[in-house]
Amino acid sequence: MKKNILFSISFVIAAFVFCLMLTQNAEALGVNIPNCTTNQTATHTIIGTSGIYYVNQTITANSIDQARVCLYINTSDVYLECRNNSQIIGMVNLTGIWTNETNVTIQNCYLSNFSDAINLSSSTNVIIYNNTLENMTNIAINVLNSNTSNFSTNIINNCTVGGINITDVNTGNTIELNTFYTTGTSINIRRGTGNSILSNTLNNGTEGIDLWNEITATILSNIIGNYSNIGIQALNSNGTNITSNTIKNITTTGIFINFSFSNDIASNTIYNATTAIYSDRSDDGFFTSNTIRNGTTGLYLVRNNNMTVTSNTARKFNMGFRFRNASNSTATLSTANNNNFGFYIDTNSDGNAFSRSTINLNANYGLLILDTLSGNNTFTGFNLSNPSATARDININAGDNKFYTIAVSYSNATFSALRTNFNFKNYNGTKMNISAVEDVLVIGDPANRQNISKYLNITRPAKSGMNINISYSSADLLISPYVSINPADLRVWNSSDSATWQFIGGTVFNVAGFVSVNLTGFSEFGLFAPTVNLPQYRGGSSSGGGGTGVAAISLDTNAEVTKNLRRLDYFKFTRKYELHKLTILNIDTITRDVTLKVESTPVVLTIKEKETGKVDVDGNGYYDLGITVEQIDTDTALLVLKRIDEKTSDAQRPTVKDQVTTPPIQKDERPPVREDYFEGVVGKEPAKKSNVFWIFIIVIAVIIVGWIIFEVTKKGKKKRR
Repeated sequence: MKKNILFSISFVIAAFVFCLMLTQNAEALGVNIPNCTTNQTATHTIIGTSGIYYVNQTITANSIDQARVCLYINTSDVYLECRNNSQIIGMVNLTGIWTNETNVTIQNCYLSNFSDAINLSSSTNVIIYNNTLENMTNIAINVLNSNTSNFSTNIINNCTVGGINITDVNTGNTIELNTFYTTGTSINIRRGTGNSILSNTLNNGTEGIDLWNEITATILSNIIGNYSNIGIQALNSNGTNITSNTIKNITTTGIFINFSFSNDIASNTIYNATTAIYSDRSDDGFFTSNTIRNGTTGLYLVRNNNMTVTSNTARKFNMGFRFRNASNSTATLSTANNNNFGFYIDTNSDGNAFSRSTINLNANYGLLILDTLSGNNTFTGFNLSNPSATARDININAGDNKFYTIAVSYSNATFSALRTNFNFKNYNGTKMNISAVEDVLVIGDPANRQNISKYLNITRPAKSGMNINISYSSADLLISPYVSINPADLRVWNSSDSATWQFIGGTVFNVAGFVSVNLTGFSEFGLFAPTVNLPQYRGGSSSGGGGTGVAAISLDTNAEVTKNLRRLDYFKFTRKYELHKLTILNIDTITRDVTLKVESTPVVLTIKEKETGKVDVDGNGYYDLGITVEQIDTDTALLVLKRIDEKTSDAQRPTVKDQVTTPPIQKDERPPVREDYFEGVVGKEPAKKSNVFWIFIIVIAVIIVGWIIFEVTKKGKKKRR
């Protein structure tokens, strides 16, 4: 009996110890890699079976290791970890670790003195985590044609050519939380889609991040400093999102964009760069809420079209904002302080709209339009002040620009060869506010006088000896297809009480295209000529305040007309040689729509911003006039009137709510990460855990079976007795 009990106890203890040994030595399931030549083929180790592998001691390549690779992983589902402060030391022309497989993890390794530390080729779902890679003669992590891999929390130091290099066709890779020191190009990605570079720290080298032929890449929350060429570069890369990065101490350019379209550059901080942001031949981009300071040029747009520049701040540059051969763009809510030039516009930059900006304390010019080819720009709601009488708030050397509600303090405004609503010369006073408007609504026209819709409003403390020039063009003098005003008849009138007009006079300079007058007081001014009678056109109507003898813009000779109007503003136009009138009844900045009335036969429309309404002006079943609300500002609406000819039974343009759009990708969203990624980065090994579990089950089963055999044997002995 005692022997049986002792046998049972001994069996259970032995089984328990065996199970404990298996559990405690689960690492035995992993394969130790002692050097570069174990299980060698062509003098390198081949990891050819899925599983867990450990480097537990330092591996040093020597002169007999002449193959290209130290460790070659040629199967999928491999977990490789370096332990016990082990290192893998290489030599020139040797690659540390190479794989072309799927689901490979390389973790906690130190590699140095190779050509490439880690090389991936046509790999998928690779995790390279928490490694230190330094002193490479070529590249730390060299990736070719690989997808959905993650490179995170690595330290990369002193690599001659680059840190992480991803080339050929690659999709959905993530580079995050790495630290780079002294590399050629720290991160280089070429020919890919949807790759992300997140929260890395990049120090010292030639270029921080370089994209080429990329689509929809995300560069978010990186710190980039001390590069000899460029902080972030995007070449032939579209839809790139560069957001919330800090870029500092860059010898050439902080962010460089070239031949790249529809990019979003937002909320970046850039300082101590020769050029903070440079964009060349890259249309349809967005520059929003960037803060830039210290350098030669802040935001530099060259040969760009349809750019949107919003809420950017530029300080301590030679040129805060420069537009060079840049057209049809908008720049609003800009701040340009303490520069030499606040806004610098040159080389055929036309058709741009600048609004609601502050330009203060710029040493040379607050706003400079340099050349005569830069015209047809609109400036609205600018506040300018400069520190001395020698500086100029505004210096214009171009034609056909328009200025609305410009406030200038403490300094000069100089306009030469200007073709616009006004032209200031050589003025130095305490403050002046300039508002060049195209219609004055509260005042009727002077008796028997023809207006040409050219007005100017100036307010400041009265001071004599100031000349103003109110400009006009031949188109302004055309009141019908057949009748024009004689420019020699133009004179300046003013309204000091916003109720009546008083004759002032002036001198006509017809070649230059303006009327000049010397002022001693300031108010609203306009150009008028003696009334010219219009011929009676077929079907002509004078309802709604129309009639002959009133200047009107022709939509029969012009395909479209643009007007910037306030509430209760009106203007007159001809369509099919009939006189009509358009009046703004209301501008709602909350619902973002404009209510207006078009008459001869009164038609009232409410049109939302960026939408178009259509009017049949003569009731013949065809739309004759299209009205687009291009933009709603604080108290003004920008309208575009177009000549059209469409059946009224045609389907109307859908409203915004009828249009189906794809929700935009949020800037702070990161691409999905594999579910097993976080197990990999914390060192968990699912395969090892699974094996230990089954071993434990087998051991328990053995114990149970042994105990059953023992009990059956014991009962059999009792029966025999």
